[in-house]
Amino acid sequence: MFTGIPAFFGRPHNRIFNTSLYKKITSLPDVLKFLDYDLIHISKDANFASTRKMLECFHFDKIIDKNEVDEGELYDRNIFEKLKLEISNNKKNGTKFAIIASTLDTHGPDGIYDEFFKKKFSKLNGLEYSAAVVDFLIKDFIFFMKSQNFLNSTTIIIIPDHLYMSRPKIFTKSTIRELFFLTNAALKVEEKEIKRMTQLDIPLLILKSSGIKHNVQFFTENFNFI
Repeated sequence: MFTGIPAFFGRPHNRIFNTSLYKKITSLPDVLKFLDYDLIHISKDANFASTRKMLECFHFDKIIDKNEVDEGELYDRNIFEKLKLEISNNKKNGTKFAIIASTLDTHGPDGIYDEFFKKKFSKLNGLEYSAAVVDFLIKDFIFFMKSQNFLNSTTIIIIPDHLYMSRPKIFTKSTIRELFFLTNAALKVEEKEIKRMTQLDIPLLILKSSGIKHNVQFFTENFNFI
């Protein structure tokens, strides 16, 4: 998402990032920081999978998680509330900002149960329940942005971090697994370009969706994908 470069970490997996101190590779945060954007990350636990170390390596200004707010367990509804608060405060202050909010309640194999919504989705269980909750939270967030007149001045992007890797019972048949890049931006992309896109194109798509002009060259630009 940040660098647009394929990577294989071998046996250490994400633990390799525990030793992240600096990087030389060009990244999306580099462009945003050069343009004086404040970088904010919101998640359940930034210590998971060495995420905090990676964010520090990419010079994020603010990291919000359960370790920072001292509120105990965070669910996706808490993450969306903190997202709303950060957007409101930055809009009020006239700050240029980019926020990455990472949800987790739909994690496989069965999702993470948040009983707060048990009455609203009483007929659902497991992953179906968690998916319905996140769908509701996204809808609520969009309505919030619209009610505050933030929608037209903010680029919203929804992306997955990887293909779904479990086999829950809610999928009754095998289908092609695909990734989706959802945005409220007026992004014009040719169909032939879409078919060739991969996760490696995410940094460029984010910049293009946000209308940010730059002279940074990312990996996939060598192949004229977008």
